Amino acid sequence: KRGFIRIETRAPSPEEALRDREKLSRQSFPLPTYDRHVLNEEQQKAYDAILELMRENRFAECLVHGITGSGKTELYLQLISETIASGGDALLLVPEISLTPQMTAHFRRRFGENVAVLHSRMSDGERNLQWNKIKNGAVSVAIGARSAIFAPFRRLRLIILDEEHEPSYYSEDAAPHYHAAEIAETIGRIRNAVVLYGSATPRVETYYRAVRHEIHCVRLTKRANRAALPEMILEDLREARETGTADYFSVFGEKLKHALGETYRAGKQAMLFVHRRGYAKQMLCRSCGSIMKCARCSVPMTYHEHGNRLICHYCGRTAPAPAVCPRCGSADFERHGTGTQKAVEELRKLFPDAAVLRMDTDTTSGKDGYEKILSSFAAGEAQFLVGTQMIAKGHDFPNVTLVGIISADSLINMPDYKAEERAFQLFSQMAGRAGRGSSAGKVIIQAYQTDDYAITAACRHDYAEFYANEITVRRNLHYPPFCAMCVLRFSGEEDRATYETASAACGKMRDAGVPDVEILGPARAEQPKLNNKYRWVITLKSKCRTSLTEFLAHWTEDGKMLKKIRGRANLSIRFDGR
Repeated sequence: KRGFIRIETRAPSPEEALRDREKLSRQSFPLPTYDRHVLNEEQQKAYDAILELMRENRFAECLVHGITGSGKTELYLQLISETIASGGDALLLVPEISLTPQMTAHFRRRFGENVAVLHSRMSDGERNLQWNKIKNGAVSVAIGARSAIFAPFRRLRLIILDEEHEPSYYSEDAAPHYHAAEIAETIGRIRNAVVLYGSATPRVETYYRAVRHEIHCVRLTKRANRAALPEMILEDLREARETGTADYFSVFGEKLKHALGETYRAGKQAMLFVHRRGYAKQMLCRSCGSIMKCARCSVPMTYHEHGNRLICHYCGRTAPAPAVCPRCGSADFERHGTGTQKAVEELRKLFPDAAVLRMDTDTTSGKDGYEKILSSFAAGEAQFLVGTQMIAKGHDFPNVTLVGIISADSLINMPDYKAEERAFQLFSQMAGRAGRGSSAGKVIIQAYQTDDYAITAACRHDYAEFYANEITVRRNLHYPPFCAMCVLRFSGEEDRATYETASAACGKMRDAGVPDVEILGPARAEQPKLNNKYRWVITLKSKCRTSLTEFLAHWTEDGKMLKKIRGRANLSIRFDGR
């Protein structure tokens, strides 16, 4: 009242915001120190092999093929220490922002303030501070998601892509379109740096290059703490339904339900993977069979219990869930499929006194959303963590002894030639979250297609078995790595005009008569309509990418054709394979 004190509200400066973020990161993963570990025999052998490559001061690529929990992070840390000691800089890429806090905590406890962090959840001011630290040589190490590959290091000697198999390393949603691994390879060649690709389940293309000795490879086949790999249990949902031992509408089969109870009573933690966020995949009218679809996209809208709304996960459109079917007027709806919200609801019914956390893009959209959920689970404040694929990647929670994978079939049946590969990778990565501490781990996979090779290989922890099956399929169907592939996507507001544009472009390509380029299409895209844009695709295949780029360069010389395309449709081009 007397004017001695003035109260005001202001936004924190970038420096203050960064300090708060780093403080939260330290609280999230309370390791007092992260001292240099003594490498085991396999780690030491891998370290020596990579160090020899680094000392040659020339470009090299190496696959670090290590099972989950084999100590790849410690290997990275010691290689980075050697890089710093020799006057170089090192860059570590992680596929998800959710991995950044835990990895940053480890690195800062080893390297102090000599670490910069870059990812899209930071404010412009925070990113600018970190960027300038790197540019001015104030730090020698950077950790970040995909876009950190462009960090302006002056003495870059080591680039590491952790979990190199992750599709999030490809920038598809916004221009420029690129794959971080390809940029890393290019930068490595320019800087004479060593590029490491780390994964328990490497991309088929990467492993193929290692098998053919096009790149180096080191292997870690045992867990660093000598812990056994988790027990894998396959719950056949067909058998359970036929014998009447399972509730058709339940998220959890009897085996998983029993294991969840045992885990909860033992004071341990469990992680549950669900392929979709939301409550249910779709709303179906039982009277006429109509599915509530997005008016702007050709996809069903997902039901979200919070707010009783339907949300399109492609364009973001929302609408209140209808009380009656707009087609027939019936109020008899079925919410079909399982999302993270439904799994959480059923867990809370089974264990009303337990704390349950949910981790998906709905719960992590706010600033520091990842850190808060992960720190709470790491501190033991919740017994169950339910999430989408972001919980499968690289997290280390010693108290987790059970992992459940809900509806494995939904991953296998995606309309993509890489569906089996991505399913196997997710199953294996999720399995790797169990039993990382002193207690044995258990993984339960619920599925109908129990004889699928991605599922059976994951249950045996056998990447070689999966690779043998997958590489045979790729060879027989002429998919990468046995060809280079290019997809041209045409999109426009008028379906007929978009098709005619794609068809005319396809005709011009066929008229060129290039024998070593296979032209497929035009065909409707996997999602024929998104955000009021109709989509058609042309697929090109050839023996190598050079043939495709030369072919496209010749095709784009036709200025009239490009002008016609620009007037009627948008065109994007994606390459796959080398």
